[in-house]
Formats: sequence, structure tokens, C-alpha cells
Amino acid sequence: MEKKRVKYKTNFGMKNTSALTGTIMVFLLFSILSDDFLTVYNISNVLKNCAVLLIASMGTTMAILLGSNDISVGSVMSLGGIITAMLIKGGADPALAAAAGLAAGLGAGLINGILIVYFQANFWVATFAMYSIAQGIALILSDGNGIAGFPGGFRFLGTGKVFGVYFIILLAAALLALMYVLLNKTRFGGYIYAIGESERIAGITGIPTGKVKLLVFTLSGLCAGTAGILLAAKTNVAMPSGGAGYEFDAIAAVIIGGTSLDGGKGSVLGTAVGVFLITVIRNGLTVMGLSSVFHYLVIGLIIMAVIVVDVLQIQLRENRKESDARECK
Repeated sequence: MEKKRVKYKTNFGMKNTSALTGTIMVFLLFSILSDDFLTVYNISNVLKNCAVLLIASMGTTMAILLGSNDISVGSVMSLGGIITAMLIKGGADPALAAAAGLAAGLGAGLINGILIVYFQANFWVATFAMYSIAQGIALILSDGNGIAGFPGGFRFLGTGKVFGVYFIILLAAALLALMYVLLNKTRFGGYIYAIGESERIAGITGIPTGKVKLLVFTLSGLCAGTAGILLAAKTNVAMPSGGAGYEFDAIAAVIIGGTSLDGGKGSVLGTAVGVFLITVIRNGLTVMGLSSVFHYLVIGLIIMAVIVVDVLQIQLRENRKESDARECK
């Protein structure tokens, strides 16, 4: 039977526009409420924090587009950062140490993929197991302590500038562009959307669903490892729990950005908007001196609002279809 090529087009739709509008409003609100928010120093911090979360969120975006998820991201970030830091402090070349951290992230993602594809493990169970394993290894290797003080070459990744712009921001922007092309301009990206729409139909049309899922989770682990290394370089310390909470912020950014948890619909550009919104909220509340408890509350309320709006939009579309069908009769 001849294989059919399935192509799915995505765009920056209504949900993304709403998220962008909300982000602009929140940004302006904090600018009015606090004199310390709209400063060069603070905006630079916002963008650097965005860079780390955005890179971590790229893998989560792919996983959710598949109709799956990856909750091991935060722990894999911690593991990648700790392995890199330990090797640097042990005298290894920073480039080789970073490569080892990337390999750890890639390996964690590959194991997730193998469990899900070849052992038919539920993605929640598989990635939760990796969440615990990666966190445990990071704690054992570091003896539960942070590792601080890195050479300038490594610190450049998180604090160095190129033509006046932080390297970490340029790197995140480059990876965002690469991910956009991967998802929207390649056959592999079309396969991801097709599987998210219907894995059964995707398989019937000849799409290698297992290989695609394996690669997606491997890339998710690689993204997490990269984010963990950059986090250590930015803060000059690698903590065994440094990535804690990033997995939830990544999922929140993807949802706020308009990607459906059912899979098959969404955009990495929407994720970028969600990342910026979450980072601005966390930064703005911190600048105003409010506890991190409020961060979780506000982000949770935003996600709830997104879900409610999504349901209302679906019901409105269904009501319109029913109305049109009655008029046709």
C-alpha cells in the first residue's frame, strides 16, 4: 500500500493572540505598580530567565503536541547541571563537561522514549519514574549540596554578551527559530501533529509513530539538559534540585500558549508567549515583594482561565455548527 504524506499546518491563532494581549497588559500593569520593574537590569533578568524556561519548554511542547507529556524535565535539568558542574570542578574542560551534561539529558529522554514506545508504558508513569531517578542521581552525585564557582568561559554561556546582547538570549532565540522550522517546515514536524491528531490514523497512513515518539522524548531530554547547564552558568551554581518546578512552568507555558493537551494543535511561538507571561508574572510579583506562594496562585488562575475560555470556545463553535445545520434543513 502506498504511503500517504500527511501535512498539518499551524499558525499563530486566536489563543496565541489572547495570550500575547494578556502578556502586554500584565507587563504594563507591573510597570505602573513598581518603579523597579521597567529597568534595564530587571528586563535583562526577565529575558535571561525566559531563555532557560523557553529551552526547557520546547521539549514539553513537542511531547504535548504528540498527545503525551514529559514531567521529568525539571529533574533532568538538575542532573545535567550537576554532572557538568562536577566535571568542571574536577578539572575537566568546560566544553567536555557541558557535552557530558547534554549526554545525560539526551540519555534520560531516550530512556523515557524506550519505556513509552517499546515497553508500552504510560507516558505519565515513565516520565514520573525518570523524574525520581534523575533527581535521585543528582542528589547522590552532589551529596545533596550545591556546586558553585565556575570559570569565566563556562559562565559566559549565562552571563556573557555578544554585540551587547546576552548570549543565553541569542541562543534561546536561535533554538526557537530552529524548533519552529522543525515543527512547521519538515516532515518530522508534520508527523508530530498527525500523531497528536490521531495516532491510529497516522499509523495507517504509514507514519513511523514509534520512531517519532522515541525521537521526541529524546529531544525533550536534550532540551532539559541544555536548560540545566545554562541555568548553572547563569547563576554560577548547580543545585541538585535547581530544576525543581521547571516541569510545571513548562507545561503551564505550553497550555497558556494555546497548545491543546489532547495533542495535534498548537505552536512553539505560542509557548514562547506563555514563557514570557509566566516569567513576567514571577518577576513582577518578586519585585513587588510578594511571596512565591502568590506566583503559584496567579499562574494557576491563569491556566484555569485558559481552560474555561477553551471550553466556552468549543461549545460556541458546536452551537454555531448546530445552528447552521438547522438552517440548511
